[in-house]
Amino acid sequence: MSNIEALRAALAAGPTPGPWGLWGKPDPSQVISAESTFLAQTVGGHDAINAAYIAAACNAAPDLLAELDRLKAERDALRSQLAGMVTLLETLRTVGESRYCYVQARAGQMVHVADAIDAANAALKEPTA
Repeated sequence: MSNIEALRAALAAGPTPGPWGLWGKPDPSQVISAESTFLAQTVGGHDAINAAYIAAACNAAPDLLAELDRLKAERDALRSQLAGMVTLLETLRTVGESRYCYVQARAGQMVHVADAIDAANAALKEPTA
């Protein structure tokens, strides 16, 4: 199980709702819920820093996973659009001399696109997580 899958499973299990906060004086080393329920105590040095990290990470986790899902969907849509563009550009390659592919730009100049097609194909072959 990946770290992302483990985080999703932990959130699906129904942890104490956030936001989580800090408690303790002079250095807050306890993590508490929004209802001031004690959740965790950090020990072993850097207690206040570790407690702050735990609370911040727990509060951010749902938003981070939502952003990850949004970015993956955007990536998949862009990959699909790129694949369509590559298919179109492949039809422009000349028969036999496929390394010499040019198209006319809107400004009128001829643009070499074979390397761009090859780079886009290579990018589409890279695995996605």
